[in-house]
Amino acid sequence: MSKYKVMHFVCGIKSGGVEQVLYNYISRMDKTKFENYIVYQHEPESSSYKKLDSVCEEMIRIPSKRKHPIKNIKESRRIIRKIKPDIVHCHMSKSNFFALIPAKKENVKVRINHSHAAIVQTNFMKKMFFVICDKLNCKYSTHHMACGEEAAKSIYKSKKDKRNISILLNKIDDKIFAYNEKNRKEIRKKLNIMDDEKIIGTIGRMELQKNQSRLIDIFKQVHDKKENYKLIIIGKGSLKEKIAQKIEEYNLKNSVILLDPISDVYKYYSAFDCFVLPSLYEGLPVTSIEAQFNEVPIILSDTVASSAKLTEYVKFFSLNESDEKWANLIINEAESSRTKKESTEVLYSQYSLNEEKNMLEDEYDRIVGNNNEKE
Repeated sequence: MSKYKVMHFVCGIKSGGVEQVLYNYISRMDKTKFENYIVYQHEPESSSYKKLDSVCEEMIRIPSKRKHPIKNIKESRRIIRKIKPDIVHCHMSKSNFFALIPAKKENVKVRINHSHAAIVQTNFMKKMFFVICDKLNCKYSTHHMACGEEAAKSIYKSKKDKRNISILLNKIDDKIFAYNEKNRKEIRKKLNIMDDEKIIGTIGRMELQKNQSRLIDIFKQVHDKKENYKLIIIGKGSLKEKIAQKIEEYNLKNSVILLDPISDVYKYYSAFDCFVLPSLYEGLPVTSIEAQFNEVPIILSDTVASSAKLTEYVKFFSLNESDEKWANLIINEAESSRTKKESTEVLYSQYSLNEEKNMLEDEYDRIVGNNNEKE
């Protein structure tokens, strides 16, 4: 039996949740049945690239769709024609049609539109643009996936669109992300943080969606109340320089640590006393699941999908609340760090990676099998 060829299209190779989810599933696939190819744009982040490169057949870079849209589509079609994948799986949110259209032109039988976030847009023009993008994505795909119910509902609205929806949960290796006292001591020593100092942590790309600029405003309030608090932001992105400037303006250079993405990021959760994610929108963020496995107190903005709350470690808070109220909640949660044990039954039953069962592999088998029966 020949292998199934699966071609994944992503925007870039960063340290984001999409890349982590891909790695988690691809690394556990049956190599005798599947060949995975990853097509990306932009300069890759080295640690994420190495990790994905180690588990896939080939990493292929193509021109940016934003800077060179025509070249992007032409190159996508060329590599699809060359490799002849059985499945094209698109992880580029609203712009999936850039790969789905060439895939249809090349008669790829299985074309998957994957929604990784529930994007809420209030700007009228952008909202209309997103509606058009969603319609194109649905028109040129044969199957639909989403990371959760909210992410599915935000895109797949018509009866026809809802027919082929699969929910692919962002599963995590819970053994790696479990709280570890050794990791806590190692990271705090590495960063010269004393035992009596509290760490507020966040992990994510430094882009508008993740709202780290607001987090700096909030942390200024925290620091004014409690000078023994530190903030760690792990990530890279186009807003890094602006965030660094705000830190400088607030005289917080000695209290805020900016770190590039790192391969052993799991160790940092154990060093945190509170994990904060003030995103403007999210589907079901991988970091929120990782943090819950670590049993650290977690504060998410109320724009994050409600399904992210799988344990009582999670609290939602409105972005409409003042910076001071956010600061008070963060301090309250950090002071109670890991002093209470909550039920994790649902978390483990739904989001723990089981190496004997691979949801994505099973889904591919089902889709391709059904497709072959139709033929």
